[in-house]
Amino acid sequence: MSEGGTQDRAAVHTMVDSSTDDVLCERIESLERGAQIGRYHVLERVGAGGMGVVYAAYDPDLDRRVAIKMLHHDAEGDGISTDARAGLMREAQAMAKLSHPNVVAVHDVGVHDGTVFIAMEFVHGETVGEWMDCHSRSWVEVVVVFAAAARGLAAAHQVGLVHRDFKPANVMMSDEGVVKVTDFGLARWRDEHGRELGALPGAAGDDAAVAMATPAASAGVSPTRSGAVMGTPSYMAPEQHLGLPTDARSDQFSFCVALYEALYGRRPFTAESPSALAIEVVEARIPDAPAGTRVPGWLREVLLRGLEADPLGRFDSMAELIAILDRDRVAIRRRRIIAAAVVGLLGVGIAGAAMLEPAATPCADTDAHLAGVWDAPAREAVRAALFATGVGFAQSTWERVEPGLDAYAEAWVEARTDACAATRIRGEQPESLLDRRMACLDTRLRSARSLVGVLSHADPTVVQNAAVMVAELAPVAACADVTALLDEHARPEDPQLAAELDALDEALADAEQHENAGKYPEALVMAQAAVARAEALALVPMTARALLRRGVLEHVNGAERDAERTLQDAFFLAVRHGLDPIAARSAAELVTVVGEVQQRGAEARRWAEHARAHAEAEDDALLATDVLHNLAGVALREGAYDDAREFASAGLAAREQALGPENVEVLASVNMLGLIEIETGQFAAATVHFERALGIAERTLGPDHPELAKPINNLANIAWRQGKYEAARAAFGRALALQRDALGPEHRNVAQLENNLAAVAMSMGELAEAQQRFERALTIWRAALGDEHPQVADALNNLAVVAAARGDLAAARDYDERALVIRERTMPPEHPAIAQNYANLGTDLYRLGRFSEARELHARALAIYEKKLDPSHDDIALALTSIGTDLIELGDADAAVPLLERALGLRIGAEIDPVELAATRWSLARALHDCTRIRDRPRAKILAEQARATFANSPSALDNPVTAIDAWLAASLLAAG
Repeated sequence: MSEGGTQDRAAVHTMVDSSTDDVLCERIESLERGAQIGRYHVLERVGAGGMGVVYAAYDPDLDRRVAIKMLHHDAEGDGISTDARAGLMREAQAMAKLSHPNVVAVHDVGVHDGTVFIAMEFVHGETVGEWMDCHSRSWVEVVVVFAAAARGLAAAHQVGLVHRDFKPANVMMSDEGVVKVTDFGLARWRDEHGRELGALPGAAGDDAAVAMATPAASAGVSPTRSGAVMGTPSYMAPEQHLGLPTDARSDQFSFCVALYEALYGRRPFTAESPSALAIEVVEARIPDAPAGTRVPGWLREVLLRGLEADPLGRFDSMAELIAILDRDRVAIRRRRIIAAAVVGLLGVGIAGAAMLEPAATPCADTDAHLAGVWDAPAREAVRAALFATGVGFAQSTWERVEPGLDAYAEAWVEARTDACAATRIRGEQPESLLDRRMACLDTRLRSARSLVGVLSHADPTVVQNAAVMVAELAPVAACADVTALLDEHARPEDPQLAAELDALDEALADAEQHENAGKYPEALVMAQAAVARAEALALVPMTARALLRRGVLEHVNGAERDAERTLQDAFFLAVRHGLDPIAARSAAELVTVVGEVQQRGAEARRWAEHARAHAEAEDDALLATDVLHNLAGVALREGAYDDAREFASAGLAAREQALGPENVEVLASVNMLGLIEIETGQFAAATVHFERALGIAERTLGPDHPELAKPINNLANIAWRQGKYEAARAAFGRALALQRDALGPEHRNVAQLENNLAAVAMSMGELAEAQQRFERALTIWRAALGDEHPQVADALNNLAVVAAARGDLAAARDYDERALVIRERTMPPEHPAIAQNYANLGTDLYRLGRFSEARELHARALAIYEKKLDPSHDDIALALTSIGTDLIELGDADAAVPLLERALGLRIGAEIDPVELAATRWSLARALHDCTRIRDRPRAKILAEQARATFANSPSALDNPVTAIDAWLAASLLAAG
């Protein structure tokens, strides 16, 4: 084994709470604006309740507004009670375990001045109670809102959590209309056998939480209690009043009380005293429906069943109740739209309009267009196809696909009805504009039909992409943009040509949906056929659209030169005919194809300017964010990390403003920032980005979706670089399982994770496993990407590390040289990956005793690292250590000392593998012992002993020098004697 500190490095890939009751608020000292709670800066107090005070605050780390709930101090002392502290901590744990769009997200929990606080999502809006009180609501509106809240409760029940205090004051409605359940302060956990694990102490809301034994006794029941019965009496289930065990059906009862109140304007149980109220609830004394109410009979039956005194008489689960509330939800929405059209008729003085049946209105047949697109048979076909794939995440995917397509269908029906009414009923627009609106909506419907068709023949790849496909359907709202519609080219007057245009539009929709589903070769064939047909018919706008689609698909299929030519054709054709949207999109795609893939950065930046100009002409802010994101990818590939960070940060901010914080486009921007930080060695910052990316992916795609593998892989990468091998292995293994189950064993993403697990095995000294996994990654990458792809070079580099560890230095050098040839052909000359190859080849030569040649290569690596990387990056320290060790072997310890001192300064306190620090200490010990100018043998001995301790605890470390250190220490001791 070598005595030096030079080492190879394998390559791992980086793929509100709203209580407003002021009771007892004086128990917490009011905090002024600017005060700090942990890392959070107080902005204002927004409310208070039985459990505590709620502040709006700013999180400087993640640059977002949060809500902070602070628990009241113990009423009998200055500190916080043990039960209350445990309760709030458990509330945070309970809510943090939930990941659902209809549940307020918890971010953090801590203690401030003896008071426990929770940092949670800040919801701009009002409580559902306030929403109910502000003015009268139709029963349809109420059902839509409460069905969303029910989904939040159902999500809680799925993870074993019972709310125990559901009421309108504990449900928020954001300004965007998103309903979120909050305040799980009385939640109770249950184990896998259904046994209760303990309640969370506390209270909230308009009725104080109470401890009641008397009502139960007066009802003739002797309750079993381990403590106070907690909840809001007006909404509590009979078992809560009686002190009996609670479960999800207790929440169902409270939900039905709240829904009853919203529908009828009063609660079903209204006694004023606690005892009388409990008796009403336990005996199920539900009054007749108030006179004049218009709640459908089927809905009242739902309420009565949910309000059964015996929990066994209620619905089996919230899911069953939701299914009934959602029954024919699209039809309910359609009836509301038709009713609005009837009201319009009344407004223009048609006396008999109120007596018309919906079918008699001019715009009453809109929903018929959904037949065969998204109706009961289509719904069942998609559901069956998703589940037939057998993938583990089919259920969570269906839970996102179904409501997404429901919402899209509702929006389409509403938009088409409004377009019709604007001309045929209200007389607000001419027939020519109606034609354009209808043509736009027809295009949207064709896209939806194509998507459903792809989903109806799903395989694992389609299931993986299904939720994103639905989320990225073109919005129907754009079809009401009169200015944009008037700017579009008119449809051909020739009916046959118009029919051809519609057929081509459908063909492109099919190609796009196959692309979104990951069916790239099939999609490309469709796009090629569309281009040929559009050109033959001389339909210029359609030809430009088809060329753009074909170019994008050539790119994703790996035909980059074809993609460049096609996208240029699309761009210039669009420019000549004033088609700004197509010109902008073509140029934006060329930024990636030319700059990131083919690495012609200067050209890519010129295409970015073209894309921006046409996006501005079209006032397309979203496309401008895509340009920023693509430029970040180009800069990252070039190793221009400061530029990459600037582009990615600007793109993220713009996407968050335009799309909100949870969109899949935002997910891509967050991940890009993480990749940049990990490449520059900023592991703490990278971790923040990847954890946020993981959270977005879990909430938008589901907890078992294969897309989660990307942030999980990236977090594991950080753990590996920090020497946390077991944690890295577990995370890489989870990511591998997600990707392999979704994509099959031969996909290039699977190869990436095989490679990463091999790197961990290598670091742990498990050479046989490392060799096997590296070779498997190489085989897959070659088959998928060709023999000269940079990832093939990564695999060769890693096999060189294994060969060196086995003592086959000739093989190691051969692998490294082959990797360098590929990287020099495919990467800019100063890319850090090429520097890594120089460093590894230098280490190969060092092991062969060719120290002067080794120093030259290590110096070339250092020059690139210092130009491209953050000054604190560990690759700089690695190169400095390697050069210093080369100099020691060349007999120039004096020159080695300052280099090794600098490397040691970079590595002490850094989050790196301890073996790396030990290597630098050992080399510096030798240099200090041998140098003539600054000889410091006592410090040299200390450094050597520190290095030995680390290496002794890492027997698998490559080139482990424990024996050499022992001999050196013995010789030094003998010389001193």
